[in-house]
Amino acid sequence: MARWPAINSTPPALLYLLGYNTSIAALVGSIALAGVAAETGVVTIVYLDELYDHRMAQGTMATRRDLYDAIIEGAVMRVRAKTMIVIAIIAASQAFSPIM
Repeated sequence: MARWPAINSTPPALLYLLGYNTSIAALVGSIALAGVAAETGVVTIVYLDELYDHRMAQGTMATRRDLYDAIIEGAVMRVRAKTMIVIAIIAASQAFSPIM
């Protein structure tokens, strides 16, 4: 929670520094973006936790290398979903941005 003010203030600061108009809609969008980032992080942690529990039940979680392998496997399971989220956000932002 200590990073929340920094995360939530960065998009409006970038809008200001880059010379974009800052509006209520832009601020709401930055809050939504922070929400998407938080949700993605929570879902990733849930995937990693489930994989850890599964490996503990199998008895294959004995060394640090096993833990490392579980983290990599759980992260790879989330790459497709994260990629789809990023593509959707970029496509939506490009659809509503003015042509330069």
